[in-house]
Amino acid sequence: MTRSNRQLTQFAVRKVEEFIRFGPDGFQDEAQGNTEVKIEHSSLQVRLFGEVIFSIGNSQVTLFGGNFYDSIGRPSRTTRERLNGLLDSLGQLHFIPEGTRAFIDKETGQCRVGSGDKTRNFDETTKPISIISNPNSLVFS
Repeated sequence: MTRSNRQLTQFAVRKVEEFIRFGPDGFQDEAQGNTEVKIEHSSLQVRLFGEVIFSIGNSQVTLFGGNFYDSIGRPSRTTRERLNGLLDSLGQLHFIPEGTRAFIDKETGQCRVGSGDKTRNFDETTKPISIISNPNSLVFS
């Protein structure tokens, strides 16, 4: 897998922000490099190398590992970088709490999603993680 590219993360962030601000009307599916953003079943999806890593719709965001994992089952560095750019943007737009991230726990070595003491495990054995839109509290569904 190629190394992550911030320019491609910013492309995905821009498209998600357009979707949140203006809705699906007139939205244009678009791809740049290894990253594609498109409408599927009334939700916006971000794909990395053709695999869904992020979906937003119905007042929630869902995170997927994208079938790209390191040797111990954590989502790839590129996947985490794309997701963190998107999560940061959603926090700034008050869709979810600011500071929500996908990160490697220094004590356990596990990949986690969340903030502070409210986190969920995020690896190849877990189901996709859904976060309900609430700017004041991190709510997993």
